[in-house]
Amino acid sequence: MIRGLFLPWFVSQVAQPKYLDDFLRFASEAGITDLYIGAGKDSRKVQEFRRDNIGYDPLKYVCENRDKMNVHAHISTLLLWQQKNYLPDTLPTEWMYFNGRNCCWELDALNLEVQAYLVRKCADLVRDYDIQGIYLERLYYHSARAGPKQWPLATEEADILAELEDKRIALDAVVEGVSRECRHVKRDIKITSSTWYLELKRGYDWNDKLQNWEKWLDNGWIDYAAPMLFSRDQDVYSRAMNYYQNHRNRDRILLTMGCFNKPLSDTNYQKEQVTVMGGVLYFGYHRFSSLPAEKLEDFKMVISSAVH
Repeated sequence: MIRGLFLPWFVSQVAQPKYLDDFLRFASEAGITDLYIGAGKDSRKVQEFRRDNIGYDPLKYVCENRDKMNVHAHISTLLLWQQKNYLPDTLPTEWMYFNGRNCCWELDALNLEVQAYLVRKCADLVRDYDIQGIYLERLYYHSARAGPKQWPLATEEADILAELEDKRIALDAVVEGVSRECRHVKRDIKITSSTWYLELKRGYDWNDKLQNWEKWLDNGWIDYAAPMLFSRDQDVYSRAMNYYQNHRNRDRILLTMGCFNKPLSDTNYQKEQVTVMGGVLYFGYHRFSSLPAEKLEDFKMVISSAVH
């Protein structure tokens, strides 16, 4: 069973060696098997860090000092930044739009050049780093209204589904391209995509319509689906667990826990429900590492105890 730990891109890409040493030691002591390290995120902040630290690459440092753990490059695909002044000056402005619903800048996956860019970025990471996997995050739209050009409001089911179809096809194209090009570089690279669970509106699960993660698994485009179950509601969590643990692809599903937004006792309770899945991924080290040492030790104790 995979036991993974995240270090998100807004921390990892500007992390100094001392911070990464502490992270790697923590992960090793907690029995982590796989590291998910934020990478490939271009921004002015990252560009400034690279100029000030010429010759130093945080992802390369992790790959060289990871002990026996696998390293996955964690890619935030569509999401850019909330602050406009952080947007990279290396990407064409016509590739971006402001998503008013989520209050952030995003890449337009309907743009064919954006699709090619995302595929190329993933393949370059596989080529340039000694990594074992690619983790695709944010490869979904939150709703029918949260897209480029603020699509017209639709009220009838047929109109809504037609509104979503182009986006669904665009995401399929990105995942298929990432799979093809990354495996052309490294045949045994593992590809994982995050999924979003039960954003229900009018009785429809929009992300199920937009994000064909089951198709991606069936076609072999991805090796694992990673539902981001960050809910604090134990009833919601239990329903989700029941769904995933009875899924026909349950051994290829990696439960992702957002440990930073709930008491650790809740995380422990939720983890105890995991019995027949591919693994558990933990998101929260970057928060606990900024708290008193005893809080970080409590976090380690929870994630290091065995999953049933």
